[in-house]
Amino acid sequence: MNFSLKNILVWFLLCSVYGLLVAQGLLKYEWVVPAVVTAYAAANIGFLWMLVRSHQRHPKRFVASFTGVIGIKLFGTMAFLLGYLFLHRDNFLPVVVALALSYLVFTVVLVSSVLKAFK
Repeated sequence: MNFSLKNILVWFLLCSVYGLLVAQGLLKYEWVVPAVVTAYAAANIGFLWMLVRSHQRHPKRFVASFTGVIGIKLFGTMAFLLGYLFLHRDNFLPVVVALALSYLVFTVVLVSSVLKAFK
Protein backbone atom coordinates (compact mmCIF):
# COMPACT_ATOMS: atom_id res chain seq x y z
CA MET A 1 0.00 0.00 0.00
CA ASN A 2 1.45 3.37 -0.95
CA PHE A 3 1.88 6.36 1.35
CA SER A 4 -1.01 8.46 0.05
CA LEU A 5 -3.50 5.65 0.47
CA LYS A 6 -2.25 4.84 3.98
CA ASN A 7 -2.38 8.50 4.96
CA ILE A 8 -5.94 8.96 3.69
CA LEU A 9 -7.06 5.67 5.23
CA VAL A 10 -5.67 6.61 8.65
CA TRP A 11 -7.23 10.09 8.41
CA PHE A 12 -10.61 8.59 7.49
CA LEU A 13 -10.40 5.96 10.23
CA LEU A 14 -9.53 8.46 12.98
CA CYS A 15 -12.23 10.91 11.89
CA SER A 16 -14.79 8.10 11.63
CA VAL A 17 -14.03 6.80 15.11
CA TYR A 18 -14.43 10.31 16.48
CA GLY A 19 -17.66 10.77 14.55
CA LEU A 20 -19.03 7.52 15.97
CA LEU A 21 -18.12 8.53 19.51
CA VAL A 22 -19.87 11.86 19.03
CA ALA A 23 -22.91 10.22 17.41
CA GLN A 24 -23.27 7.81 20.32
CA GLY A 25 -23.16 10.70 22.76
CA LEU A 26 -19.95 9.58 24.43
CA LEU A 27 -18.16 12.80 23.49
CA LYS A 28 -19.22 16.35 22.85
CA TYR A 29 -18.28 17.59 19.37
CA GLU A 30 -15.17 19.75 19.33
CA TRP A 31 -14.18 21.14 15.93
CA VAL A 32 -10.54 21.03 17.00
CA VAL A 33 -10.37 17.22 16.99
CA PRO A 34 -11.03 16.71 13.24
CA ALA A 35 -8.85 19.76 12.56
CA VAL A 36 -5.96 18.16 14.46
CA VAL A 37 -6.32 14.89 12.54
CA THR A 38 -6.50 16.75 9.23
CA ALA A 39 -3.47 18.87 10.12
CA TYR A 40 -1.42 15.77 10.89
CA ALA A 41 -2.47 14.17 7.61
CA ALA A 42 -1.46 17.29 5.68
CA ALA A 43 1.78 17.65 7.63
CA ASN A 44 2.63 14.02 6.89
CA ILE A 45 2.45 14.74 3.16
CA GLY A 46 4.75 17.71 3.56
CA PHE A 47 7.17 15.81 5.76
CA LEU A 48 7.43 12.92 3.31
CA TRP A 49 8.06 15.38 0.49
CA MET A 50 10.81 17.03 2.58
CA LEU A 51 12.44 13.68 3.36
CA VAL A 52 12.35 12.47 -0.24
CA ARG A 53 13.80 15.76 -1.46
CA SER A 54 16.50 15.67 1.21
CA HIS A 55 17.42 12.10 0.32
CA GLN A 56 17.68 12.98 -3.38
CA ARG A 57 19.93 15.98 -2.71
CA HIS A 58 22.12 14.69 0.12
CA PRO A 59 21.68 10.98 0.86
CA LYS A 60 24.37 11.05 3.55
CA ARG A 61 22.47 13.69 5.52
CA PHE A 62 19.20 11.80 5.52
CA VAL A 63 19.41 10.87 9.21
CA ALA A 64 19.80 14.53 10.16
CA SER A 65 16.84 15.45 7.94
CA PHE A 66 14.71 12.71 9.42
CA THR A 67 15.57 13.78 12.95
CA GLY A 68 14.75 17.36 12.03
CA VAL A 69 11.35 16.42 10.61
CA ILE A 70 10.44 14.41 13.70
CA GLY A 71 11.67 17.28 15.88
CA ILE A 72 9.55 19.80 13.99
CA LYS A 73 6.55 17.53 14.41
CA LEU A 74 7.20 17.03 18.13
CA PHE A 75 7.79 20.69 18.95
CA GLY A 76 4.84 21.79 16.85
CA THR A 77 2.67 19.33 18.74
CA MET A 78 3.95 20.53 22.09
CA ALA A 79 3.44 24.20 21.18
CA PHE A 80 -0.12 23.57 20.03
CA LEU A 81 -0.87 21.49 23.11
CA LEU A 82 0.46 24.08 25.52
CA GLY A 83 -1.40 26.87 23.75
CA TYR A 84 -4.63 24.92 23.68
CA LEU A 85 -4.35 23.92 27.32
CA PHE A 86 -3.65 27.52 28.26
CA LEU A 87 -6.71 28.82 26.38
CA HIS A 88 -9.18 25.94 26.97
CA ARG A 89 -8.69 24.39 30.38
CA ASP A 90 -12.24 23.15 30.82
CA ASN A 91 -12.62 20.61 27.99
CA PHE A 92 -9.19 19.57 26.81
CA LEU A 93 -9.14 15.78 27.26
CA PRO A 94 -10.61 14.82 23.82
CA VAL A 95 -8.14 17.16 22.12
CA VAL A 96 -5.18 15.74 24.05
CA VAL A 97 -6.22 12.18 23.19
CA ALA A 98 -6.73 13.11 19.52
CA LEU A 99 -3.35 14.81 19.47
CA ALA A 100 -1.56 11.83 21.02
CA LEU A 101 -3.27 9.27 18.77
CA SER A 102 -2.75 11.35 15.65
CA TYR A 103 0.91 11.96 16.47
CA LEU A 104 1.55 8.30 17.10
CA VAL A 105 -0.39 6.85 14.17
CA PHE A 106 0.74 9.36 11.57
CA THR A 107 4.36 9.02 12.74
CA VAL A 108 4.12 5.25 12.24
CA VAL A 109 2.70 5.81 8.75
CA LEU A 110 5.52 8.24 7.92
CA VAL A 111 8.31 6.04 9.28
CA SER A 112 7.02 2.88 7.62
CA SER A 113 6.64 4.68 4.30
CA VAL A 114 10.11 6.19 4.53
CA LEU A 115 11.68 2.83 5.39
CA LYS A 116 9.88 1.20 2.49
CA ALA A 117 10.82 3.98 0.05
CA PHE A 118 14.53 4.04 0.89
CA LYS A 119 15.20 0.31 1.28
